[in-house]
Amino acid sequence: MNSKELLEEIFRTRIVYDANGKEYPLDSNIDESEGVLLQNLIQKYKPQRTIEVGCAYGISSLYICSELEKIKGAHHTIIDGFQSSVFHNIGVANLKKANVDFFELIEGLSE
Repeated sequence: MNSKELLEEIFRTRIVYDANGKEYPLDSNIDESEGVLLQNLIQKYKPQRTIEVGCAYGISSLYICSELEKIKGAHHTIIDGFQSSVFHNIGVANLKKANVDFFELIEGLSE
């Protein structure tokens, strides 16, 4: 499954899953128009490296990485001190489900 397909499924069902298949309601995310804005910025500026503070369920990460995968050598860094403790690693699980392998999670506070 690619990022676009996964995003479509998540927005259609409003459900996300952790790595063990446990489901959670989608309740912390950017909306589709915000995701498209992020993609447009990446298309315009073509960054090699991006950084994101907060990942939650990985919705913004999926939008970002779906465009970054078109840029040779791109890398995405995520800083999220609550990815495992609050969000059950769902953001990371979604990136892996979408076959995104060019990201790094720093599980700590951004300050």
